[in-house]
Amino acid sequence: MLAKYVFLDIVGYTQNRSVEAQVYVIGELNRIVLEATKEVLGKGSERPDEMATGEPTHKVLKNVIFIPAGDGMCICTYGDEYSYDSHLRLAKQILIATTWYTRMTTDPMRHIQLRIGVNQNVDNLVVDINRELNIAGSGINTAQRLMDSSEPGTIRVGQSVYDMLHQREEYMNMFERFDMVVKHDTPLTTYLYKLNLDQLVENYRLGRINSEATKVIKMLDSSSIGIVGAGVSKREESQRKDALTKKPN
Repeated sequence: MLAKYVFLDIVGYTQNRSVEAQVYVIGELNRIVLEATKEVLGKGSERPDEMATGEPTHKVLKNVIFIPAGDGMCICTYGDEYSYDSHLRLAKQILIATTWYTRMTTDPMRHIQLRIGVNQNVDNLVVDINRELNIAGSGINTAQRLMDSSEPGTIRVGQSVYDMLHQREEYMNMFERFDMVVKHDTPLTTYLYKLNLDQLVENYRLGRINSEATKVIKMLDSSSIGIVGAGVSKREESQRKDALTKKPN
């Protein structure tokens, strides 16, 4: 089964960071990843009938497995549920959102800087020691190697991802090749996904402002309708009372 991976971790997770701050940033990372997953994979990824049951996240999102990894995680999608580039779009959205979050956070101990590896491969679904769905194969291992080779604030993709995407218009000239040697002296070809992160974060900021403004406008419109509706109801009630108390001619 074709599996697509986004493997990420927090750079300097334990360095100059209190235990409380470590717990906090993991919570914020979980929130950002879940929001990005729903946004990128679309509403079709949710199973609404299970959203309020308290089920683990991977049971609420279709064909998505979240694998915790201490100071990070691996997000795996499998099957043909999502678009051909969903893993790279998800990685980009997470990187943008965490960068914006960090720029808005004044406490350095609660900053989040990620490095991300993106890969895909035909791997195997398994049941782990907790009787939960998991995945095994060379694809997830390579995804971790790609992450390990990444610089802070960057995304690296594997050969299989590059082969699939580099001739698509959106991704033409967006990758830079690096040949590396990783664990056990294994050669690994990686591709840096070249992003203008500052511009993407600014676009994200403006999008959030517009979204919040739209929510406020809708809320004010709803309040106005409620006020008008309340006024009409009072007039109608007064008219009914007058009709009941009015003496016949």
